Amino acid sequence: MKRFGWLLMLLFWLGLGFAQLGFQTDPLDLLPGDLDAVRGLKWQQERLINPDETLITISSPAEEAAAAAESLAVYLRSQPEVGDSSWQRNLTNSAAFVSDLTAYLWLHGDPQEFAALMDRFEPGALKDQLQTVTERLAVTFSPEEIARLSFDPCGLLEMSSAKRFFSAQSMDPFRSADGTFRIVRVNPKDSLPDHWACIGWIKHVRGHLVNWREENPEHAAAIGAITGRPSFVAESASSMERDMERAIPMTAFLVGMLFWLAHRRWRPVAVLVLLLTGVLVLTVAAGGLIFGTLHAISLGFAAILLGVCADYALVLYGEYRASGDQALAGRAANHGIKWSAITTAVAFAALVLGGLPGLGQLGLLVAVGVLIGAEVFVRVFLRRVGPMEQSESTATAFS
Repeated sequence: MKRFGWLLMLLFWLGLGFAQLGFQTDPLDLLPGDLDAVRGLKWQQERLINPDETLITISSPAEEAAAAAESLAVYLRSQPEVGDSSWQRNLTNSAAFVSDLTAYLWLHGDPQEFAALMDRFEPGALKDQLQTVTERLAVTFSPEEIARLSFDPCGLLEMSSAKRFFSAQSMDPFRSADGTFRIVRVNPKDSLPDHWACIGWIKHVRGHLVNWREENPEHAAAIGAITGRPSFVAESASSMERDMERAIPMTAFLVGMLFWLAHRRWRPVAVLVLLLTGVLVLTVAAGGLIFGTLHAISLGFAAILLGVCADYALVLYGEYRASGDQALAGRAANHGIKWSAITTAVAFAALVLGGLPGLGQLGLLVAVGVLIGAEVFVRVFLRRVGPMEQSESTATAFS
């Protein structure tokens, strides 16, 4: 009955840990959050850049590139997952874009010009500025001046970098100067909150591109690449998942083979692999309880943990084979294993002081996993291996 209660408590904590578990793949989340540069980049992505925007590049002769870009934008716009797609921009119909871009240019522009702009917004100066603009609008006959002053009475577009950007040469940021390189912008209908959504969205985009090529064979060679934050997150997350899928089984296989080469017994190897799997599950659940959200880079703790915990099994089984007594082997090895786990955990936990969130999480997960692994192997390993060895020895004697 007592064991049943412990099992229920363990299942409860495991469920709670996995329920809170999430993963982060944004590269900015792997950098120290207290740095001004990191905060500025995050603010830029949140306020000035659409984080769900995907860009498709087209490279062909000028006329063919324009036709391919327009055809692709129209085709994508008709798909159910796509909220918007465009291959050129009319700035007169995109006030939001002009506002965001102007703010970006001022943020990264000349500090002296920015200081002069702030002086312009002083209460008395702002009143004089608006009065001057009102008087100018009352007497000017220039359509360009009327449109500019009505839209920008404070002269925000008079900044030197803004003038250069909105000049005739750069009115279309969707194409190169010679027109041979173009960009098609695509936005999903729904937001992309995590890497799973980014992976699904990029799969949809790639599938639509394949269908578009089949329907428009004359433009099949025009598509160059897919880029943008969703593409980067999807590719990096998929790459990390593949690495984890390969690293964990490969590490477990190598650990099992080394154990077998050392002791030439398959049954302890099976117990070892099962316990290592349990330790990994417990550690991930503990990470969900501690952090809630794990950085993708911190998942590298798994391969480290497998190698460290396998040493505990080697020590325990070596003592058991030498003494032939489960209790005696446990007393001989348990004290050293626990102190080794503590010193290893302290060393890895010190990575938290390094300042990198992903690396700190990795170190703390290894530290927690090492302590869990030491406790699990000390309490369980010999209890499961001992009866197997005894039954195997009995069967050998009768044979």
